[in-house]
Amino acid sequence: MKVSSDFYEAYVYFNGHALMLLLVVSWGCMRSLLTMININHGNARLLGPTPSIWLFVVLMISLILVCVVVFLALLEHVSRPWPPIIPVVVYPVGTLVILACLGVLTGLRERAKGMLALRNLPRFRDLFLADLLTSVHKAFADIVCSLFRWYKGPGDKAAWDDDAMCGGHYIVVTIAMSIPFLIRFFQCIREWNPKSTVNAAKYSLSLAMLVFNALDAAHSSQKTWRGSYILVATCSSFGSFMWDILVDWNMVKRFKNQDTFPNKKHGLLKLAFYGWFIGSDLIMRFIWLWKIFGPNHSLFVFFLAALELFRRFQWVYFRIERAAEGVEHAKETKDTLPIVQLTPFLQRQPLPVPSSLTPVPSHPPDAPIPLHTPPRNHLIRRSRSVTAAPEDQQGGGRKHSFP
Repeated sequence: MKVSSDFYEAYVYFNGHALMLLLVVSWGCMRSLLTMININHGNARLLGPTPSIWLFVVLMISLILVCVVVFLALLEHVSRPWPPIIPVVVYPVGTLVILACLGVLTGLRERAKGMLALRNLPRFRDLFLADLLTSVHKAFADIVCSLFRWYKGPGDKAAWDDDAMCGGHYIVVTIAMSIPFLIRFFQCIREWNPKSTVNAAKYSLSLAMLVFNALDAAHSSQKTWRGSYILVATCSSFGSFMWDILVDWNMVKRFKNQDTFPNKKHGLLKLAFYGWFIGSDLIMRFIWLWKIFGPNHSLFVFFLAALELFRRFQWVYFRIERAAEGVEHAKETKDTLPIVQLTPFLQRQPLPVPSSLTPVPSHPPDAPIPLHTPPRNHLIRRSRSVTAAPEDQQGGGRKHSFP
């Protein structure tokens, strides 16, 4: 048994699955932290009721360990086409079975439908799920690469050398990595307000970054594409960093508000706490520089992907805390928290009331007559026209009628 090559085969086939599982574990840890500090993330306007996922995490860790052991055993005794069935077929089917047994498959399908809906406005939970998937875009490419490796064989790459483009499948791999960014981009278009338009521009830069990365990999001998990739990636990373600080986290308000965390007594602690989040977010936004100038080793690339999940872990805390604060403020002011603000005309115009149901107020004799009531002279003349004169009622006089 060639230990190094066999473990590399296991890494290639299970890399994407491991990143997805690591995302679920990080979300479980963040969910426990939010519950411990009394942040109501299960509000209907935020993420909705979410059951505990630790049983699912334990079962998934057990499943992936069993699949890796069986995969390595089959590499020793079975020919090449059969062992990849374990990560490509058995592991996904096992995941669906676990989800069905836990009774969360229907809820997960509804979340996916809400995230991918093209007509309805996205809710906060739909935006949040798509944001999480953007941090594991490499997992989409790894799953596609495992399919190509199963179909065409290992290729001529040396063991443990990172093969981000699956031996030259630049278009397919780029499309796979673009899926979560495209979902998030169209969500911003569906919201269609000034804030979401700027956010859509940010995700368009992320898509351009992936395209130029593929062009740089396809034309590695030409320095023009490398320079273009660095320029686009720098603009995308800096724009995403500023969006995190100013919009998603609203750090300006946090520094000004003494009640946010903690108070004047712990000013240095607050400065260190927020300084760490801002500095680490800036560093990990530019983590792609390590891929260019760092070692081209598969484990090193996996470590960078895990760092991106850690950055998302920090982002989740501030993002949900800020959204929960907005929901509580809306409850206190008895206001709503719409996703898209309606026009003032639709908000302020009352519904039309039929004239027959409109009450006619009583007015004093000397008060000015409103415009919506008929003139008093008209009422008097009409009453006299239908009333007989006193002498006519006695029977001797001539009947008079007023025009």
